[in-house]
Amino acid sequence: MKIAIMDDDKAFSEKARNMLNCIGEKNNIIINTDIYNNETEFTSHISEYDLIWLDIEMPQINGLELCKIINGQKHGDFPYVIFVSDKDNLVFDALRLFPYSFIRKCDIELDLENYITKLNDKINKSYREYVIRQKACSVKVNTSDIIYLEKQGHYIDYHTKKGNFRERGNISEKESEFIKHGFFKVNQGIIVNPEFAVSLNTGGVLTLQDGTAVPISKAYRETVKEIIEVNLK
Repeated sequence: MKIAIMDDDKAFSEKARNMLNCIGEKNNIIINTDIYNNETEFTSHISEYDLIWLDIEMPQINGLELCKIINGQKHGDFPYVIFVSDKDNLVFDALRLFPYSFIRKCDIELDLENYITKLNDKINKSYREYVIRQKACSVKVNTSDIIYLEKQGHYIDYHTKKGNFRERGNISEKESEFIKHGFFKVNQGIIVNPEFAVSLNTGGVLTLQDGTAVPISKAYRETVKEIIEVNLK
């Protein structure tokens, strides 16, 4: 698990790193932690982390505003955010930004291990390895990185966060396999990862995070609408 600690209190940041290292050793979790004490350097590295430990009150930018920036750069659920603060009056403002959790600094040693172990289980379920057998070579990707699958004649194009890959195959054979990972079919030639859905218009066109506009067949519109409404809440 790769974690960023964003906190202007340097002493507390080091204490937090030590706590995370102890939790990792105790629970057999590999944890790599980076500390940032200002947002300038941090914001260019947001996408590198599974979890961001975020203080709310900082001198240059408050954690609530920073969380909005993080949310705007998310890929699916990643990175998760844990707010850490002793300001109980800010908890409701923080929860409106849908963090993974809010922990009071005075309770950190009691609560942190439970949150980290549960989040590690959640992350492990998200990172399912999938092998795409291309003509020249096979590549491994995480299903959470696959945006959508598209039929192209006797081939399937995998559109992913790390590029596009092509494999010979039948998309109907892939449907049952990817449904297990939460994907859904929108027409006879495309299967979509709901984590990358942005909007669904009244004309039956689904827009994805990479800007792709996917037409939805009438037979699938109601089902897709239900899935998207739940996912965008």
